[in-house]
This record gives sequence, C-alpha cells and structure tokens, in this order.
Amino acid sequence: MSPDGQRIALGSLDNTIRLWNLDRPKHNGVVRDVRFSPDQQVVVTASFDKTIKFWSLEGTYLKTLRGA
Repeated sequence: MSPDGQRIALGSLDNTIRLWNLDRPKHNGVVRDVRFSPDQQVVVTASFDKTIKFWSLEGTYLKTLRGA
C-alpha cells in the first residue's frame, strides 16, 4: 500500500504488476457485467446495486447511472 493509503500495487505470477486506486467510486453490490463501449474507449460496469459506472481505459472514473 502507498504511504498515503490511496493505492495498492500487486504482483502476479503472469509477470505483471497492477496498480489499484482505492479512492475511486465502488459498487455496493456484486459487479454482474463488464463491457467495452462500441468505440472501445470506455469500460462499463453494472452491479446488483442498480448502478452502471463508466470508466476510461486508463481507469479514470467518468460517471454513474442509477436505476430505480
């Protein structure tokens, strides 16, 4: 974990290192679907908490839609 508590770095057996930002919005329920936008510039996640979140390919949070 970073000294400021905002990031975690994880190493993997596939020889990659991944950085995770902990200050980003999270779903409050299980993520049930992940899709790329047609132009492949945005990742869209849907959750059982009735939200859809949009993320840039760099991992920047863009916006949330909430269901009724």
